[in-house]
Amino acid sequence: MDELTRYSLWIIEDDPLYRTSLEDLIQEEQDLDLSLSANSAESGIQGFGSLKPPDIILQDIGLPGISGIEAIYQFKQQYPKVSIIILTIFDDDERVFEAIKAGADGYLLKRTSGQALINGIWEVLKGGAPISPSIAKKMMRMLAPPRKASLQDEPLTK
Repeated sequence: MDELTRYSLWIIEDDPLYRTSLEDLIQEEQDLDLSLSANSAESGIQGFGSLKPPDIILQDIGLPGISGIEAIYQFKQQYPKVSIIILTIFDDDERVFEAIKAGADGYLLKRTSGQALINGIWEVLKGGAPISPSIAKKMMRMLAPPRKASLQDEPLTK
């Protein structure tokens, strides 16, 4: 990353209070340029072609209208190099894997601190994949091979 580079960032978040706090957080970072803040995927899609393509999108998964999962597909189709970090209250397995399969580059819970979120943005811009620790733990458990039953779990019969 070059010190003179400013990265274009979009926020897609339907909760006005959380969106405002994200805007304030991003505006503190001199190397990030908040070029779109929208309350729905549809509003974000309207930015296609008329705004500078985003380098990164911070996006809620539970959006009104077009779902956050479908929005990932649409954003990645329009901007294949964009990095998308999902910000959500949901840590259930199904949504996590759907978002990752759709092309999400990171998955952070909304309770993530402001500094950890900024670190996640820089991590994804460097090619990493920021994931909240509780989500990472769930993923590790799901991907681990099934444990073989021990003899004590299944004793032999006479």
